[in-house]
Amino acid sequence: MLRIQVLFPLLACYSTALPDEVILDEDGLALNGNLVLASEKTLADGLILMLHGTLGHKDMEIMSNLQSVCTENSRSSLAINLSLDVDNRHGCYPCERPHSHKIDDASEELDAWLTWLESMHAGEIALLGHSRGANQIARKLTAGTLLKRSITCELFWE
Repeated sequence: MLRIQVLFPLLACYSTALPDEVILDEDGLALNGNLVLASEKTLADGLILMLHGTLGHKDMEIMSNLQSVCTENSRSSLAINLSLDVDNRHGCYPCERPHSHKIDDASEELDAWLTWLESMHAGEIALLGHSRGANQIARKLTAGTLLKRSITCELFWE
């Protein structure tokens, strides 16, 4: 497993590629993700599937900056939202709202995205998790998912 530590200032960049929102129907919930294909790349060339941290979302600054870094390095990416039991969730999960989601729910939603990518004939898939998303990806990998690479991110602030 590849472990990368990223310093926050290195991510202060912009993307030249705009994401396309992809929406999947999974057990009556709309799951959404931002797909960014690198220049002259297709899904068949592979991509990095990115998962946010606790109560976060695909459009958080860290996630969009990571997608920019991927694009600038000719890597396509798909940043997904966990539904957290909310249909077509966008933005942060409200802290005051009762929580009915469980940590293992991420595994089922990751399966839905991996199945979709397989149906789209995606090439090699690497998983990237930020914060709790890294923990959820590690859980997925220990459950036997056959992936060649995973990336976990820790950010350090002073």
